[in-house]
Amino acid sequence: MPSSKYHRDQAKLLAGLALSTNSQTQAQRFTLAAMEHLEQAEALEGPSLVQTQMPSSEKSPDHG
Repeated sequence: MPSSKYHRDQAKLLAGLALSTNSQTQAQRFTLAAMEHLEQAEALEGPSLVQTQMPSSEKSPDHG
């Protein structure tokens, strides 16, 4: 099973590809794939510090 480091490395690679391509469609595909890898990395690591340190009012989707 790939580690969170693997998924983060893949996300960095894909983000770089998204920035280097001239095709907007391809850039969007690379960006989406990078985001999916980041989600996988976070799932393996557990909740991020930002999520755990936010006040409860900011965690709620209907806070405003």
